[in-house]
Amino acid sequence: LTDLNGDISYSKIVTAMAKNTSIFSVFPNPASEMLNLVIDDNENSEVKIVVRDLMGREVMNMKTVPTSDHASIAVAIPSMIPPGIYVITAIGIGQTAEQIIIIN
Repeated sequence: LTDLNGDISYSKIVTAMAKNTSIFSVFPNPASEMLNLVIDDNENSEVKIVVRDLMGREVMNMKTVPTSDHASIAVAIPSMIPPGIYVITAIGIGQTAEQIIIIN
């Protein structure tokens, strides 16, 4: 970094560690008729799944209770949802995770 008076200095290097807190994964992506959600929630508690378009409008909403760790849940994509890019959000016990999905 060069200061206004011409002096050169460097910032201190700081290491940041981020814990992977995603509570779900989605496949296939892109999808056309069906999405599979793998929910990593060992509490066997209700998880709310919300799909929104990029304008923030909710296009799909469901609740599910995983039956085991890494429970896989098949979700049919309603035909009324047009192709595009969407944000899928999973809300579990004190956790919220989002992913981008593409619907063909």
